[in-house]
Amino acid sequence: MSNLDNLISKITSDCDEKANQIIKTANEEASDIIRQSAEAAEKEKAAILNDAKSEAEKAAERIISGKKLQIRDESLNAKREAINRVFDFALQKLNQMSKDDYKKFLCANLASLDLTGGELILPPQYGINNEVELRDFLRDCKKADDLKLRDGTKKIDGGFILIQGGIEYNYTFETLLGYHRYELESEITKILF
Repeated sequence: MSNLDNLISKITSDCDEKANQIIKTANEEASDIIRQSAEAAEKEKAAILNDAKSEAEKAAERIISGKKLQIRDESLNAKREAINRVFDFALQKLNQMSKDDYKKFLCANLASLDLTGGELILPPQYGINNEVELRDFLRDCKKADDLKLRDGTKKIDGGFILIQGGIEYNYTFETLLGYHRYELESEITKILF
């Protein structure tokens, strides 16, 4: 039996050695898998952090860009409001022009026109209510001899309207400011801002 015992002992010993070898190989493979997984996880973590950082930078840029646009829009609105106030103030001052200054304005504009008669609509604040008052007011104006005062209900605040040959020529201050607004805005902008 000793041969049998030796054989069993040898088989057991070989099995133990083989089992230890398998366990050792399995442990090495497990260590390699764990190491590779850890490396892959680190690479994935770095990629995720990099993507997150990139997304955060893009989000920050979008927020900053949005705020810059909002600030620009608010600044433009404030400038537009200031320019509108300047135009409103100018219109108010023009509509309150003294009678002498208004006469100079009216005469200068009438002199620049090719007049062959016509009717005028004037603002009521200068007290020109009939033909006699109109003749007296326009006495020193060139080309104004054959103009008449228009009867009617059309009221203007400042400037004048000339009706000639069925066509209305609008020289009210509001219309003149509107017509020249673009040019005037650039000058006002240079002065204010």
